[in-house]
Amino acid sequence: MLNLTRKVEYALIGLAHVAALPPGTIVTVREVAQQHRIPGKLLAKVFHEMKAAQLLHSHQGKNGGYSLAQSPAEVTLSTVVGILEGHTDLVICCDGGGYQCPQFGDCNIQNPIEQLNHRLRGFLGSVTLMDFISNRIPVAASGN
Repeated sequence: MLNLTRKVEYALIGLAHVAALPPGTIVTVREVAQQHRIPGKLLAKVFHEMKAAQLLHSHQGKNGGYSLAQSPAEVTLSTVVGILEGHTDLVICCDGGGYQCPQFGDCNIQNPIEQLNHRLRGFLGSVTLMDFISNRIPVAASGN
């Protein structure tokens, strides 16, 4: 039902790899891709998008590569999904850009869907890159 795209999955793997290293450490896309057995071309595209969104710094030259631009505690799952997918909602009733679902005015599930979207955004906003590094989900976010 709900799945993270491969692009988001690879972004999280790559960001967690970089974030687990000492601050300022520069890594190449190739070494991350090889270590985690993920496609280098897709990871390069993802890292480029993460750089454009200022989550990664790009370093040029012989010893170039990428380093983390923000604290792992500041990078949320919501941010990563938003950068790569554009939204985090389960269902989009209207998007502010002119789209509106044909059932919008007469929808009998609109309020529950909006509540689910709100909860999902809250959960995704509560999970940080630090949680991926420590391999855990925050207790408050898991509902326990």
